[in-house]
Amino acid sequence: MLPSMTPALKNLNPVPPSCIHSRTPTCLLATALAVLVAGSLLPCSAAQREKNRQSGLPSASPSSSMIGVTTGDILEKYVRALGGQAAVLRIQSRVVTGRMEMPSVELNVPWSQQAKAPNKKLTVIEMPGVGKIVEGFNGKIGWAQNPQAGLVNKAGEDLVKLRNESDFYRDLKLRDLFPQMAYLGMEKMNDQDTHVIEAKAPGSNPERLYFDRKTGLLMRKDFATGPAQARTLYRVVYDDFRGVDEVTIPFKVTVFIKTPKSEETSFTVKFTEVKHNVPISDELFEKPAKP
Repeated sequence: MLPSMTPALKNLNPVPPSCIHSRTPTCLLATALAVLVAGSLLPCSAAQREKNRQSGLPSASPSSSMIGVTTGDILEKYVRALGGQAAVLRIQSRVVTGRMEMPSVELNVPWSQQAKAPNKKLTVIEMPGVGKIVEGFNGKIGWAQNPQAGLVNKAGEDLVKLRNESDFYRDLKLRDLFPQMAYLGMEKMNDQDTHVIEAKAPGSNPERLYFDRKTGLLMRKDFATGPAQARTLYRVVYDDFRGVDEVTIPFKVTVFIKTPKSEETSFTVKFTEVKHNVPISDELFEKPAKP
């Protein structure tokens, strides 16, 4: 299985900073699963569209549906769709297990993630014959480890994304995490109307979010990483929403990746189990000592 991956892996650069020495596609996972952004209502001006062009994201044309719609309305509906603020706050830890699939290279491997309030997270991908690919955030320090690159610290935009997605209650704090936001209008996604919001965190490229107009749930996220002349584009699609302890969670996440030097590739993470309020030691999230 793994030898057949080699040709595909050579085409995956450029990649996020923490993965620059690795050709393993799973090293892209944690960056690609960064999910949420938010802020306050801003018009999509010509200057904003120019920023979109520079960021590598396509410019969306504002629609008549923008009238009367604010980012605050969309975000409040999103929180209600998740189960409401009270339900979200009742959860203090989450343990998720599943499988990561990449059919193009016949990859199907165990994937897991443990998260703890207020801002700790650990993601592990187990590659048979290769070893574990791990990314962690202990509340202050972000780090990654894999058999090819070894143990490295997160820095720059890569660290910003990891810090924001590790905030356990980020769904309730989107405006604080991402202070710049523009509502771009309506767009169809698989025959579903979505509200499109663009948001930017300090020190990071803008990201685009697609919220289902009817349910309020986040259906898709687009973002880019890397310098302007060599953007890597990501499209993250959320599906198979289920209720767990009165909170709505997507049990299927598909990530599409396009680099300047390769055709678009994708992988899917399918959750098999989600547990809440499981005791987790803080030591789990600490950066390992170098051998």
